[in-house]
Amino acid sequence: MPLLGTLLAAEPQLRSVHLANSAQRVVGVWPEGGAPRRQGWRNVLAVVTRPERWSTSALCTQRASGLVQSGAAGLVCVSPLPDPLRAAAERVGLTVLEAPEAAYLPRLSQVISDLRHEHEAADARQMRLLLERARSLSSANSLSEGICQWLAEAVRGHAALITPAEADRPVLPDGIAIPSHMFEALVSGSPRSAALSEAGWSVRLYAMGATTPHPVLAVTRRGTWDEHCLTAVTHTQVVLAWWLSLASVSTEAMTMVRSSLMQMVMAGQIPAAQRAAAPLKISPAVMHAEKIYVYLVQGSAASRTLLIEACTTQLGNRALVAPCPVDARQVVVVTGEEDGLGQTLTAIAQRYSGTYVGKSQLVALHAAAEGHVQATRALAAAANAAGRTAVFTPDASVISLLARDKAHRWAAAVLTPLESWEADRRDRDHWLATIQAWMALGTTGAACLSGLHRNTVERRVTAIGAMLDMDITQLIDRLKLDLALRIMDLHGGEAPPEGPVPTWEELLATPELFRWAEEYLAPLKEELRETLEAWIDVNQSASLAAGRLGIGQKTVRARLRRASATLQQPLIPHSAGAGRRDSVNGFTGAHDVTLALMITRLPRPQEATAA
Repeated sequence: MPLLGTLLAAEPQLRSVHLANSAQRVVGVWPEGGAPRRQGWRNVLAVVTRPERWSTSALCTQRASGLVQSGAAGLVCVSPLPDPLRAAAERVGLTVLEAPEAAYLPRLSQVISDLRHEHEAADARQMRLLLERARSLSSANSLSEGICQWLAEAVRGHAALITPAEADRPVLPDGIAIPSHMFEALVSGSPRSAALSEAGWSVRLYAMGATTPHPVLAVTRRGTWDEHCLTAVTHTQVVLAWWLSLASVSTEAMTMVRSSLMQMVMAGQIPAAQRAAAPLKISPAVMHAEKIYVYLVQGSAASRTLLIEACTTQLGNRALVAPCPVDARQVVVVTGEEDGLGQTLTAIAQRYSGTYVGKSQLVALHAAAEGHVQATRALAAAANAAGRTAVFTPDASVISLLARDKAHRWAAAVLTPLESWEADRRDRDHWLATIQAWMALGTTGAACLSGLHRNTVERRVTAIGAMLDMDITQLIDRLKLDLALRIMDLHGGEAPPEGPVPTWEELLATPELFRWAEEYLAPLKEELRETLEAWIDVNQSASLAAGRLGIGQKTVRARLRRASATLQQPLIPHSAGAGRRDSVNGFTGAHDVTLALMITRLPRPQEATAA
């Protein structure tokens, strides 16, 4: 039997193999006859007789890669085995054996064969374990931990799948934290992978899934990444990508269900909503509560999916979370609880830039649409509020200043024509709820919120306006109707006391209201107040106000935005988006400022002067 030292002279079984860019000869054992060709790892063995020439890491990697590509079963190296060569062989997955020069070739071949069998058997066991872990995957993020544990064992390090919605991102070994800018870039999918090194750890990050926001797979190990580790990462990516695609379909379907459920709640269809919510296991504190809070979490249209995931993950079944049917930037959260939930939403707002939270007062479950309007108004104050969160301030700040009985008689007189409503009372209340949503959100917004067709909304608005002999396309008539409805809501449908009905001017001409109006408008600079007066006088037309003031439309809109921030009221309706025919959010935002300006134009009451 030939010794290792005699391989160079062996014929005809041996063929010389020369690696690219190298004069060092590597001997290969090939089948008898024919030119050297790849026959599989059992038939090819490479031998290095002068390992001292394999001295650099780059050279060893190049040569080891060449052997693997040629189909070499393994590498036999005359003792001692250089460390760069050992590391290179590990990186490319080449089986390497250190042997004395006097070793017999058949024995070396058998040892290589046994080592390959062991490696392949170990790989097979790992793959079987991976598949078993994959079988346990479901739509619950926590169950991906089994896959990550498998990967951590395979790379002899750590692995974690980090979802963008997690409140606290897991800290990597030795306190290593993923830089925020790097994590946010991966979540957005650009780039799809990244790497960093710190404290002797090598970290590789991968954006997973086909859609944004992407979960991030973080894999950490010490030292370099060999072929075995990279293969394990690839296998894990395949399994997780499959699971995430299924979970994405499940999440989208659940979001659609929650959206339908939210629309039923907003439309006041409570019994049907309660039946539909039963399979979702939403807390009874939501769907069977007498009173609820409505939160609006507003970011950007691009970030809404991320905000929905964050709210759903962190609130669980304590709340009903769904995309806002009115505004593509917003997420609606309905809950009967308050314990810690508001703080959780505030933390979400503080974590994501440009995100704000508006909260309603306690409202009846069947009046969730009213809570939505309140939360919308609260959002205008959230931009300047601590923690980016604001709570709706009740209208009592204005209405309580009105003479109670006089205001009640005035409001009842305004709404008297509705008493002749031929249909039942519930039908009338639904129509009034429609017009209140229309005044707050516009035609498109009211239609989306209530689930009605926009033509139905417009018909109801037109019919109620005609019945009340009002042109509610005009700001002043809208203001009067809105104020009358708010006053009657405070009285819970009670009949007003006997007495004369005041005129509009008599209702407003009180010292208390005059002081309120001056205080309300006091924060406005002169140019902002002048712009608001012109804008309101021309029924909220920016172009007509610009002509009256002799400035550009952009300047008018810029001043209105500044006034909105100063007064903490939404004055400019938000665009409903492509394909929509009008705007949403902000119709009633101008009502208080309009009322304040009208009051200051009335003769100053004597008591207010004396004060």
